[in-house]
Amino acid sequence: MEGKRQPRDLTDPVCLNWADTVSNFGQPEQISGVVIQEIDTKEKAGQKIEIGRQRTKTEQTLSFDTPQNIALLNQQKFDPLDFIRTTEFAAHPLLHLKNACKANEDPIDDFNKSPIQKIADQLHNYVEATEDLAKANSLFSTNSFPGEQLLAQLDAEFDRINANMNLFFKGIYEQNQKAYEANKELSRIGQNGFIFTLADEIVKLQFLGQFDEIIRVYEKRKKLPDLEKVMPFSLAIQDVEKALRGVEDALRNKIMQMTPKTFNEKYCILLMGINPQKNAITQLIIELQQRILNAFTNQPITNACGVFETTYPFFKTLIDFFHDNYFDQYKTARFSIESQIAQLVKEISDKSTESLKDIAVKSEFTKFNEELHQTILRISQMYNIALKSKFMPDTIKQAQLDLQNWYLEFLKQSFKEILKSQEYVKGIVEYQIRVLDEGELFTPEQYSTLVSEPIFMLLDVTHEEIAMNGKGNIVQTLAMLNELEDKLFTDLFQKYQNVTKTPFSDKESRKIFLITDEIIEILRAKLVRQFASDISSKIYQGFFLSCIDWQKDDIPFQADGWLVYLLNKVISCRTTWGNVYEEVREDLIAAITSSILYSLKQLPVISKAGRKRLLLDLCIIEDAFWMEPLIPIPDPTDPSHQRTIDPPFGALGKKPELAYDPIEAEIGAKDSDVKTMRQNNTYLALKKQLNLQLRSLVNKSH
Repeated sequence: MEGKRQPRDLTDPVCLNWADTVSNFGQPEQISGVVIQEIDTKEKAGQKIEIGRQRTKTEQTLSFDTPQNIALLNQQKFDPLDFIRTTEFAAHPLLHLKNACKANEDPIDDFNKSPIQKIADQLHNYVEATEDLAKANSLFSTNSFPGEQLLAQLDAEFDRINANMNLFFKGIYEQNQKAYEANKELSRIGQNGFIFTLADEIVKLQFLGQFDEIIRVYEKRKKLPDLEKVMPFSLAIQDVEKALRGVEDALRNKIMQMTPKTFNEKYCILLMGINPQKNAITQLIIELQQRILNAFTNQPITNACGVFETTYPFFKTLIDFFHDNYFDQYKTARFSIESQIAQLVKEISDKSTESLKDIAVKSEFTKFNEELHQTILRISQMYNIALKSKFMPDTIKQAQLDLQNWYLEFLKQSFKEILKSQEYVKGIVEYQIRVLDEGELFTPEQYSTLVSEPIFMLLDVTHEEIAMNGKGNIVQTLAMLNELEDKLFTDLFQKYQNVTKTPFSDKESRKIFLITDEIIEILRAKLVRQFASDISSKIYQGFFLSCIDWQKDDIPFQADGWLVYLLNKVISCRTTWGNVYEEVREDLIAAITSSILYSLKQLPVISKAGRKRLLLDLCIIEDAFWMEPLIPIPDPTDPSHQRTIDPPFGALGKKPELAYDPIEAEIGAKDSDVKTMRQNNTYLALKKQLNLQLRSLVNKSH
């Protein structure tokens, strides 16, 4: 045998790292579920070894603790055949060999090699021995040395040793592979050990309402390797999934409390990830729809509008999130979602209309319904907020248009009812002003229609019923039309401009004023004709049916009865007509003078006494319609000041002779005659009486 070679380094993972693997992670046959077939041995030991976190007793443990084995290990010359036959190491797994090495390890002996190193050295020598045997076999075969029988025995022994060696190293390789797999699996346990605490952590975070932390835990769950089928990970992962499902309801409620400004898409991602088979976004949308419907069913309409305002824009937020993060699912569910929301808006519109009808019946049509108008404004505001979200705007616009059309029909019905009342002219315009003054509700075109159509309606009714058919009170109608022209139309057009930010149509306004002026002129003429007809009849009767012979000279010098009736009539008109009297005053005077002049012309002859009596009547009329200002009187609002009160009938705006000169000429009266008459005692007494009557009228009017 040649000189002894240096021992080979067999301290590689195949040989020496097995103990560490077993110590740290346990036996592979227990961890991976793979049962290693072991060859029964005669040696048994009661040594305890640590496997993972438990210590178990190995039933079959190889031991070198025999005098024969110790002698073999310590001898200088190594006989592989004796060693193999004695230890029978090839019949045992590497695990038992390592356990035997560890059991015989002596850390105090610093001068000697460790038993495991000794075994490595002996195995090295064993390999060398097999090589020497191979060489010897070659020499004996080629040189025909004596002892062929011994050589055959050695050759047979060599084959047996070689076979045992092959089995030995095959066992080492198999055990090493199992150790590698076990080590890899146990390494995964070490890296993913947090899996076993995730479920409890999720439950705790749910109790505390810390959804952001749950998201963090969920992110850790998403990064797990594919361990669902590996024990014991599969059980731990099932617990995690169960805990997450417990979070689902609370998380959904949390999301439903969000607004577009407070929306956190991570919450939705978590909700979608908890149950991928269930489309959580569509479920959220359905629940939000139900919340809105419940509000419109069980709450006051104004409160329900608030629920819709905060919820509807959130639809857009959820849909955008759905589109951006789960596009395939979004494409599948889009039509269904939009159909459901369109149906929701339709149901809301119907429920709102029912609520408006309930409010409408609480008040008369002729009176402005403040509650109804404010409710409609609230609903319209709700739709405007929904339009700002830019989500299904056509659906919202249609609902808003339905609301506007319903209210326009209600207003038209109200205007028709107002037209049946006595003060319909003023009532309609004041109603219009209230509608325009209570906030933006309609489009400019609708507001224009709302302004013009009712006015044309009232003008048509006024013309037909009063001007043509003679129904109603002309004076009252004239007063209201005058107020329309002087103030209410201007206020109405200004309100229109305020609410629409555009001036009212000049064409429409000119048309309205033109028609109103025409109706006013018609009514004035009708009023004057009624007055003239009455006065003319009384004057004519006074001239011809009062048994006065105007040709005689003994006619009593006194005021005629028709003059008293005329003054009382004019005073009544002045008292009851208000500003209308001022507008028709000149026409009334013209009617009076025309009636007097007509009657005078019917008299064939008038005596001097008759002319004097008629001049007395004429002077009284002149004084009544053209008087000097009355004396100053104390101001009722401030007695320390005085004011001058104009004559109750006022001036004609032109010289009185232009109205009365034709009558004076007809009776042949000169200026001197008029002057003389104004100094007559009878005239002065009548004038004094007239002054007292007129002053009483002035005091009443002021």
